[in-house]
Amino acid sequence: MARLFHLCWLLFVVAVLGLAPYLPDEVGDPGKTMGRDAFVVFILAMGVFVPLQCTLGVRWIASRWPDAINLPNKAHWWAPERRAASMAWLTAHMHGLALQTVLLFAGLFYGALQDSQPTWPQLGPVEWAAGALLLGLWFGLWIWQVHRRFPAPTAGATAGPMRQPSHPMRAPRRD
Repeated sequence: MARLFHLCWLLFVVAVLGLAPYLPDEVGDPGKTMGRDAFVVFILAMGVFVPLQCTLGVRWIASRWPDAINLPNKAHWWAPERRAASMAWLTAHMHGLALQTVLLFAGLFYGALQDSQPTWPQLGPVEWAAGALLLGLWFGLWIWQVHRRFPAPTAGATAGPMRQPSHPMRAPRRD
């Protein structure tokens, strides 16, 4: 997922910079517009900073203030003997969330772009709704995977450390 995220992130930045001249001088709805340059700076800032915050930011916060990380059943999974494995899984999993944000900002950029380019493929309301629904379902799946990975410990069990999963999307197993 990390490679796909980095590829899409790079393509997003290149596309915004390369296609910026095709944006209209004023971007937005009537009465709520901003200049082309301001829009490009805004969309790049959000499309770079938010995914960066999802990936490197989470890892940095966890290293500085481990109690600031919010996990299901955190007392169990963030215990010193499980923290490294939990953080490794969470770091890998955060690339999926970062990819979702890149795709969201790419969609916002294309929405602004398609209005000024009538000869380009035009997405209608059904396509935009389908895209939003797919992103919403993907986000729901992302949350479900976090809850599946960090279940409540069994009552009275003194669980040992978790084995590192063979794939970042799989739940870990006990030895």
